[in-house]
Amino acid sequence: MAKSSTPSTEFLDQLVSAGVPLNSLVEHGALNLHWLEAHKADRFRLSYRDEHGTLVCEPVTASRLIIRAAEFGWTPMPGEDEGQVLCFEDAAYYRYRGVHWHSTEFEENTGMPLALPAQVLERARQRQAAYGERLVRRVAAQTRATERDMAQRCRQRDAELIASLADDEQRLAIKRGCPISRRTAIRRGRKLWRDIVVGFEKAVEKIGAGQRAGSPQ
Repeated sequence: MAKSSTPSTEFLDQLVSAGVPLNSLVEHGALNLHWLEAHKADRFRLSYRDEHGTLVCEPVTASRLIIRAAEFGWTPMPGEDEGQVLCFEDAAYYRYRGVHWHSTEFEENTGMPLALPAQVLERARQRQAAYGERLVRRVAAQTRATERDMAQRCRQRDAELIASLADDEQRLAIKRGCPISRRTAIRRGRKLWRDIVVGFEKAVEKIGAGQRAGSPQ
């Protein structure tokens, strides 16, 4: 039998009896309320600034979480997937040591509530900074590896093209009745390839100059 993803009638009755507005239940949706029922015995904290600008940490129950959020005017974010946390557009969710935090004041890079102890936030910043440094080093290493691979591919392509040009040089030399060595053919092929590249670059530069000259100022 498939497991239900909707809250029980008993739990909904408990929320209504505790003073949760019916419209709040509708706004949160079945998936969010189902998650809340599964975690109703957990600890919850709200973190926000009061009218004096003081950072407040308010312990709440599962039902008070919805009530206080409605009083603050926070907008619920209905769940779209099974197991999605009950959360709000106006507050960041963070779980720390089994406590579910909903906070309007949080660390931008880590999402941790500013109401947590300063040393906890500092350690999180240090971990985030270390992760960023590792990420930069990994991206740099991947970039270097990609560049080496591209350079190797270019060298291999050039070698193949030069070898093909050398073959042509040897065939032409034989037709003229004066065969040349492979070494000489390679040297001629390399020079011919350099001339082709330089000619192509000059042609591109000329086209670009013409486009710039013809563009309106």
